[in-house]
Amino acid sequence: MSEFTIDVLLVEDSKLDARLIEERLHVASPGTVRLRHASTLAHGVEELGRRLPDCILLDLHLPDGAGVENVEAMLEAANGVTLVVMTGLNDEATAMAALKLGAQEYLLKDQYDGATLLRVLRHAIERNRLVREIDAQREEQYFHASHDVLTGLANRQLFDEQATQAVKAASRAGAELAFCYVDLDGFKPVNDTYGHSVGDAVLVQVAQVLRGAVRDSDHVARLGGDEFAVILTDFGRGESAQQRAHVIVERIVRQIGAITEVEGHAIQLGASAGVSVFPAHGRSMEKLLVNADMAMYAAKRSGRGQVVVYSERMRGAPGTIPDGDQVLDLRRAVNDREFTPYFQPIFDRTGQAMVGAEALLRWRCDGAGAEYTAEHLVQAARRDRVLDQVESQLFEAALREYAAWIDEGVAPEFLAINTTTASLSQSSAVTTWLQTLETHEVPAARLQLELEPDPRIAPDAIAPELARLREAGVRLSLQLWSPDVPLPQVAGHAVDHIKLRRPLIEALLDEAQNPVPARLVRAMLAVAKGFDWGVEACGIQSEDEARCLQQLHAFDRLQGNWWQAASSADQFRAWLATAAVAEGVAS
Repeated sequence: MSEFTIDVLLVEDSKLDARLIEERLHVASPGTVRLRHASTLAHGVEELGRRLPDCILLDLHLPDGAGVENVEAMLEAANGVTLVVMTGLNDEATAMAALKLGAQEYLLKDQYDGATLLRVLRHAIERNRLVREIDAQREEQYFHASHDVLTGLANRQLFDEQATQAVKAASRAGAELAFCYVDLDGFKPVNDTYGHSVGDAVLVQVAQVLRGAVRDSDHVARLGGDEFAVILTDFGRGESAQQRAHVIVERIVRQIGAITEVEGHAIQLGASAGVSVFPAHGRSMEKLLVNADMAMYAAKRSGRGQVVVYSERMRGAPGTIPDGDQVLDLRRAVNDREFTPYFQPIFDRTGQAMVGAEALLRWRCDGAGAEYTAEHLVQAARRDRVLDQVESQLFEAALREYAAWIDEGVAPEFLAINTTTASLSQSSAVTTWLQTLETHEVPAARLQLELEPDPRIAPDAIAPELARLREAGVRLSLQLWSPDVPLPQVAGHAVDHIKLRRPLIEALLDEAQNPVPARLVRAMLAVAKGFDWGVEACGIQSEDEARCLQQLHAFDRLQGNWWQAASSADQFRAWLATAAVAEGVAS
């Protein structure tokens, strides 16, 4: 529409009424309105297909349609064009229905002269333009609030809504759903090596892979970082949710692994995925997401690049947290002092002389008779905000045992206890630990605190606490789980040792197959050598692995199940007391 001309499509079966409207508009403002006439609803829709007007003037009573049905049909074909309806009947109910459907104005025939009709048309066009602009702004605001800005996928908030609605719909229909978690392997080294722009480009490519793998009825989301989720809702005849999910997610993992170059940079990327199915693996959105997440971590533990479907066996496997109200269970366990330390020996570089022991957190769940490993307990305790209380119980119990070993003359040189930099950042933590040492009469020099770095906490933020511990004589070690930890964060902590956990040891042992992670681990070893830190290899599973690591001449301590698995306090004390072990103890 130009400033002076309005293109109007008049849909009116009466030739006389059509001529009167055209004449009135011409008399009111010659040349202002270009009028096309259609005598039926079908003819009007056909004219819209030829050229969209600025405004449609629609009679509600036509040979091939009447009432609000005409409005619905015309709006569907009009693609947002302004619609003004007119009729010879003063029917308020029909008028309101037409306006609710999206018509901008409702006119009675023969009650408007040309000038008034022209003004109504102009106002309706302007009103429609403003409404569409407001709707577009609302849609844009909703999109930004519910979608990931980088990839355009649904964000966590929208995904939770979609998941809840999908479960309700499947429950009503007696249908299946599949929930899939996809987590990238090796993304952080790409991000750290080439920068965030390349990392963002990787995430965009991964999002394209996910979109291309699913149907329009399915849902895809980026939950944050390098973690994605998919809900599969559409299954063919005879096709089970688990079967389709496995095929789709295996294809996703394979295609992500095929991304070897981004913006001219060679990269190594992979993905691990977990699947849960409604209703077999849960009947609530929350339960299905937890089980898919559990399956995804099982995929990572099985070697990465894998797809694992949730199994009931995971519920009772070592390292998993039992079902139920986990927050309540952990808090009850804290109150009932159910957490206990297990102990594992630490040997010198030869693997023959024991120099220390590490206290590992365990929880014996009443009635279940199962112990749960430290990694998953720490994750659950951090989530449920009881980690500081759990660590306090571990510290107290482990030092009490170690003090008894000192009295019996069988204690190794030092006791290692794990904590996090987040715990250390609390002002009262160091005071509590030093008081516990004093209570049990354990010299500070015989305690080694093993810190797990937190990317949210800068090394400078805990530097005063580390200095206070060192001043008291406490040994400090930085335990590292992943090659993704930035080297500046490693170098920024004032420690005596670094401990490489099992994933890093696996990277070194599998250097030929995964050279990038291995190079990152070797860079960590170079940092340690430059700062004159000791290095401990943890998680050694066999004698062959121990020999391979010894040949690197990079480790002064060795620890793992190849010699002795973690055991309860009573079992470990009995082991210490044997003559064979006592000969290797550093007094």
